[in-house]
Amino acid sequence: MKLMRFITAGVILPFLLALCVVTTGVAASGGTLVATDALGVKGGESAHVFIFLNGSYDPAVSGLTLKVYYDESVAEVTNVSLNKDLPGNPFGQVELNKRSGFRLALISTPQIPTGTWLWDINFTVKPEKNDGSRMEVGLELVDIGVGDDISYISVTSVQNGTFTTKDEVAPVISITTQTRVPQTFNIAGTIYDVGGMGSAQATLKNATHEKSFDLTLSGSAPTYTFNKQVEWPVYETLTLTVKATDAAGNKTPHPNLSWSHRLGSRIRNRQVTSMLNQPMPGC
Repeated sequence: MKLMRFITAGVILPFLLALCVVTTGVAASGGTLVATDALGVKGGESAHVFIFLNGSYDPAVSGLTLKVYYDESVAEVTNVSLNKDLPGNPFGQVELNKRSGFRLALISTPQIPTGTWLWDINFTVKPEKNDGSRMEVGLELVDIGVGDDISYISVTSVQNGTFTTKDEVAPVISITTQTRVPQTFNIAGTIYDVGGMGSAQATLKNATHEKSFDLTLSGSAPTYTFNKQVEWPVYETLTLTVKATDAAGNKTPHPNLSWSHRLGSRIRNRQVTSMLNQPMPGC
């Protein structure tokens, strides 16, 4: 009886070990569907975004379907190419209408390889989008697996791509400081820049003296605000100039953003931008 128990245990133990090995192999399968980045593309020009499948699958993937999303106001898809050097017998399909959300499909025997690009998507930037516009090349995994029997949806993640245009547009500043202010007042306004801001400075100047201030910007692209409290002890006519440099190094024109005002207790609620290069009443 004891011998029989020993033999039974000896049979069960290898079976359990084999089961563990198979389970571990299945759990290790998985990967990431990736869209590469394309950065700083000039308005009117094109750039390539490549689709990869990275990871390790056992058994190997033989079928893949996905959707591609992008911002049609920034760029358009002008061409999609399947990698002609893929091994085996790849058969790819591309939806004719390549608007955002278009579908890509690939079937290949014996496998769809990992670690090499599958599709090359050509994006052409709208000519007017030379302002540092940004969009996401988003991927939605529809199906991935081996025939109808094995699905790898649950073990495959997605990494979207980032597409940006070259920023060649200077920041646009609007000064909202009132045209008549007391001795202590705020230099306030907004800056509009799609590609993202760098820094901004304000300068107060009279006939004999000049003082500059670094402005702290709040917000995020495309709209930023500034509100800096300053003091000018003498009642007199001043010139306020606000300059800005965006993240790409584009600078605001000068001196278009300068304005003159007379310090005093009477406050007029008028937009400074409407007073550019115009004489102040009573000056």
